[in-house]
Amino acid sequence: MRALLSVGFILLSTGSRAAGEPVLRPKVVVVAMFEPGNDTGDVPGEFQFWVEREKLDKIYPLPSAYHDVRANADGSVIGIVTGVGAVRAAASIMALGSDPRFDLSKSYWLVAGIAGIDPVKGSLGSAAWAEWLVDGSLNHQNRCA
Repeated sequence: MRALLSVGFILLSTGSRAAGEPVLRPKVVVVAMFEPGNDTGDVPGEFQFWVEREKLDKIYPLPSAYHDVRANADGSVIGIVTGVGAVRAAASIMALGSDPRFDLSKSYWLVAGIAGIDPVKGSLGSAAWAEWLVDGSLNHQNRCA
């Protein structure tokens, strides 16, 4: 029974490639953490502008990840939304990297994320580099001033 479950998990976590379908070898992999609504046509999050401006119109279902993979027409750019938190990000990127439809061995990776900042300490569009990082995973702190 355990072996059957393992095989089922492997089949679920790795996508299937149709016979004769070429392996996609993207030049760039865009990784976003969240998209609050649809990938196109509504209020943009981190991913929507990438989808619309880079024309990531082809959808590759990735059931074991947080979000499907999107690609442009020639497959040179793909994008994925990992979901917020280390657990979702790890599972999504592992699912993408394990999928036989994609060869990511020569791809450049661009992590496109945003973060909040206290308006007293930084303005809109500010860049910040952290000296320390505390991983709270899916914990969030809301602080009212």
